Amino acid sequence: MEKILQQILSKLDSLEKGQANLIKGYANLEEGQANLEEGQANLVKGQAATNEEIRLIHNQVKEHGAILGALQHASEVHKADIDNLTHQVAGVSGEVKAIRTVQADHTEQLDRIESKVAGHDIKIEVLDRTKANKSKNK
Repeated sequence: MEKILQQILSKLDSLEKGQANLIKGYANLEEGQANLEEGQANLVKGQAATNEEIRLIHNQVKEHGAILGALQHASEVHKADIDNLTHQVAGVSGEVKAIRTVQADHTEQLDRIESKVAGHDIKIEVLDRTKANKSKNK
C-alpha cells in the first residue's frame, strides 16, 4: 500500500508541477497577448501617421499638378506671343526695306538736285559777274 501511496504522491507531485507549468505558460501567453496588443496599437498609430503623410503628399501632388498646368498654359501663351512678335517683326522688316529703298531713291534724287543747284549757282554767279562787268563798262 505504501507503494501505491508513493505512486499517488508521485503522480500528484507530477500533476502539481504540470499545473505550475500551465500557470507559467498561461502567464507567458497573457504577457505575449499584451505585447501583441501593444504592437497592434503601435501599428495602428503608424498606419494613421502613414495615412496622414499620404494625404499630405496627395495634396502636394494636386498642388504641383495645378502649378504645372498654369506653367504649361503660360508657356503656350508666351509661345503665341513670340509667334505674333515674329510675324510683326517680319512685317516691320519688310517695311524697313521698303523705306530704305525709297530713302535711297530720294537720296539719289536729292544728289541730282543738289548737283543741278550747284551748277545753277555757278551759272548765276557767272551771270552776275558778267552783268556787273557790263555795268562797269558802260
